[in-house]
Amino acid sequence: MPIDFLISLQQAGFPLTVTEPEAVKKVEMLLLAQLVQGRLDKAGVYSEPYAATVDELTPAGLALLRRLEARTKP
Repeated sequence: MPIDFLISLQQAGFPLTVTEPEAVKKVEMLLLAQLVQGRLDKAGVYSEPYAATVDELTPAGLALLRRLEARTKP
């Protein structure tokens, strides 16, 4: 799930590059949702991404993480 991946990014050092197809898809979804800043690396215009790099969490991504954290606190 992309949200679980976003949560795991809190502990990551940036820039973070992933190459596993599942992780690349998660980064792609987070990029589209504007929760992270980064880029997809593709072999060509119509090809699937083979790598994704996350440069940082966006303010929207950080706000979502704060809301999720507030929900889990008793």
